[in-house]
Amino acid sequence: MPRPHRINIKGGFYHILARGNNRQDIFFADTDEERFLGYLEKYAAVFKYKVHCYCLMPNHIHLLLETEEANLSKIMQRLLSAYTLYFNKKHNQTGHLFQGRFKSLVVEKDDYLIELSRYIHLNPVRANIVKKPEDYRWSSLGYYLGGRSNNFLWVEDILSPFGGDGMAYLEFVYEGIDREFTPSITQSLYLGSKDFIKKIKDTLGENETEEKQESDISFARLKEGVCKYFQVSPDDITKARRREHDIRQSRKVLIYLARQYTPMTLSEIGVELGGASPQLVSNAFREVELDKNLRELATTIFSQM
Repeated sequence: MPRPHRINIKGGFYHILARGNNRQDIFFADTDEERFLGYLEKYAAVFKYKVHCYCLMPNHIHLLLETEEANLSKIMQRLLSAYTLYFNKKHNQTGHLFQGRFKSLVVEKDDYLIELSRYIHLNPVRANIVKKPEDYRWSSLGYYLGGRSNNFLWVEDILSPFGGDGMAYLEFVYEGIDREFTPSITQSLYLGSKDFIKKIKDTLGENETEEKQESDISFARLKEGVCKYFQVSPDDITKARRREHDIRQSRKVLIYLARQYTPMTLSEIGVELGGASPQLVSNAFREVELDKNLRELATTIFSQM
């Protein structure tokens, strides 16, 4: 069954959910959450997005993002990949950290944004981690209570109906503890009125094409970057019979990056590399993961793309 295209629109508001692979924990220490928030701030300047809410749970992440451009997939690919590389290196782990593709809902600002912010900030309470939402360190609620934004977090839009009063907003959050509000992020693409959904659908043709192209060329982008670094041709890197050292190294790095930064399966990568078997692709990926120098080289190449 083909996966649905991601909705990418300029000026869109999105609820993002990314889970740990097999629901495993993705934060082991305070320094992990700090690093993730550092990446969130770093890439806000690069990709021009605003974060309106966040909540970093032990095994998943909630974000409420506003994008200036139609580039949600690029944002999340870079953000999650950067954190995965950091996490695996720090905790001596291998493989995928996050479970499949991240989930996203495009959200109607006027009627749903505030309600969604409450849902996000109440996650730690509903998970029985804390009794009071303001006691949870790794959500954006503390900034709302202080009525202040920072370099990447914007509280003004959600605090506006409360006159900018963080305590009034906190009272609103508490009112939601016993109310049921569960956005169906795994079953839908939208959170909004029928008119809002219709408006988005009317513009989807162009944006779906853009998203499909982005997905289709992601491997090509990686291959171009690897070829440029190793100064080899695309034909050389995809021909299994070539055994020169640089060719072999470039193929391993490309396989590693493709597994880290694309949703491609082992078989799909093998097809792109001239029919390499899934086992060969898996072995190459594993070799780079276990080789600190190759792993750091792959990270360097990706950062230059």
